[in-house]
Amino acid sequence: MGRAAFAALIPGYGVPRDLFKDVNYRAYLSLCFNALFEKYQDARGTIVLSGGATDCFRPYRRTEAHEMLRWFQHQKALTEKIIKKELRWKLVEDRKALTTVENILYFGRRTASRRANVIIFVEQTRANKMKIFSKQIFKKRRVEVLPIDFDISSNRYRTQAALRREKTDLKISLHAIHDPSVLKFRRKIAKEKLRLMRQYSPEEAYRRLPEIIEHLHRTEEKYVRKIKPGEAEA
Repeated sequence: MGRAAFAALIPGYGVPRDLFKDVNYRAYLSLCFNALFEKYQDARGTIVLSGGATDCFRPYRRTEAHEMLRWFQHQKALTEKIIKKELRWKLVEDRKALTTVENILYFGRRTASRRANVIIFVEQTRANKMKIFSKQIFKKRRVEVLPIDFDISSNRYRTQAALRREKTDLKISLHAIHDPSVLKFRRKIAKEKLRLMRQYSPEEAYRRLPEIIEHLHRTEEKYVRKIKPGEAEA
């Protein structure tokens, strides 16, 4: 068998009550699937579905990666029946990543030695930082970052406060690419966010999400002051 033509990353976007019925999630995954089908229906490739245990529904066991895998397996099987041939796509789960920087960092380690085309799908509001991360991780290797603008929740329409938080997140995340201790801090914040959300019902947790994020941002702001100017971009 020849070399794989592509390696694609699809980061998760939370764990809904039922991914198959979630309009936003289905739109996101459908657009990713169709983009790959359009270009690579006759090619071999690997699709990495990335996202950890962010489930806010008891008993908190589901991962973003596995829920997306279920959807992709279902859609792949349906498509193969229609086109009457096998899609030679290997579906791989990354159940560890809790942040955007972990999504791409683990993916980069997995694909570092491959010559396949690299495609990274990402929700629209995370596209800019994903492009920055990809340059840090893949260096001069060509990477296609494809923003998927599917979200019509309040998350999509960012406020000035959200943009301020994003600037802090970017600085910490860039440093985390090169420093395991900072990556550990980034992950600690993600786990604390989940802990705070799980104190409430899923509906109440998402209603309180802006205040939870703002609370954690104050911790991040204190931490980012420890990072020397320019050090994160080294």
